Amino acid sequence: MTPGGPSGRAPRPHGESPLPRAAVAEDGADAGALTPPNDGEDGRPRGCFRRAQRVRKRSEFLEIQAAGRRVATPRLVLLLRAREGAATGARLGITVSRKVGVAVTRNRARRVVREAFRATRSLWPPDCDVVVVVRRADPAPGLADVIAELRQAERAIRRRAAEARDREARRENLARGA
Repeated sequence: MTPGGPSGRAPRPHGESPLPRAAVAEDGADAGALTPPNDGEDGRPRGCFRRAQRVRKRSEFLEIQAAGRRVATPRLVLLLRAREGAATGARLGITVSRKVGVAVTRNRARRVVREAFRATRSLWPPDCDVVVVVRRADPAPGLADVIAELRQAERAIRRRAAEARDREARRENLARGA
């Protein structure tokens, strides 16, 4: 048998664990507890992007692109459309054309936009569908860049979302009256 055991690795000293440890409280009460998963309080988003939070059907994308209210930023075009019925939370759809770059670049742009959407939840009205069209991803924007861009466009986003809600209300009234 080798000195490090059957795997050939040296054993860890007693008390060391490969798992991260939480900071020890002053009274030592939490000594040795595992660190909890990130709960988003530090500003970083967490969790998965569920089906209910995504615009998934081509017909929905086309509807939003045809009737949505536009907000343009240097890297993105945001299309906002109010959704009738109960407000179940904002939904996101992302469009990145081949003009933006190769597949790796397009997928990175999608991931960054998705994370920015999660990090800026308070920006999006709960009864709105949002389609983000990525204009360009050169140079590759980081998460902080996209979040800053969305925060700068916050007033325009709120104004356009209100316009979208008014437009949807008028459309419903016309449908009832007809």
